[in-house]
Amino acid sequence: DCRPGFRARYTQNLSDWSLFETEAEGEAAIEGYTEKYGVKVFFQLQNLTEAAAGNFEQKKLTVGLCGLAYHAEVSAREEKSYWKSSKANASKTDKTNWHLCGKVIEFNALRNPFSGSDLYWIHLDLGNFELEILVNRHALTGSDLCVGATIKAEIWLQGHIASRSTFYSNYEGVDWSVNPVDFWKQFKKQN
Repeated sequence: DCRPGFRARYTQNLSDWSLFETEAEGEAAIEGYTEKYGVKVFFQLQNLTEAAAGNFEQKKLTVGLCGLAYHAEVSAREEKSYWKSSKANASKTDKTNWHLCGKVIEFNALRNPFSGSDLYWIHLDLGNFELEILVNRHALTGSDLCVGATIKAEIWLQGHIASRSTFYSNYEGVDWSVNPVDFWKQFKKQN
């Protein structure tokens, strides 16, 4: 099962991207640049076997990125946003580790249904792009978490390729493929 620990809620488009596979470990990673600001990202791909082959023929790739934090700190003071690799000359497997600092756009408390761990999902503005991170509550230190707070963290970046089915499976609105009349017919009483 190659599913990520957490699928990102928001997607980003990558351009000038490359796929790296390691046969020995059976792992895959993607390196690319965010379309809007050209920020370089390198992440562990979690759904290589689920992704349709047609995705890899596209010039731009739509992905969901989520950093799983080793540790994070809510800073008491405002700090300059940054996004940088943990190890500039690292091997491909180590290039998925990043240091970041950004402002909280939104956050939510979660519970891991498998481990029972209490987590925070945090959506950050890093100045030149936005990223979601997942932090164990015990790994989050510093001031109180709130919208607008500054967070510094070290993360492992993982992600998934967002396909058409990804959007349909997460859609919570009206299903226009079903005729509303058919729904209401089931409540019709026979007199």
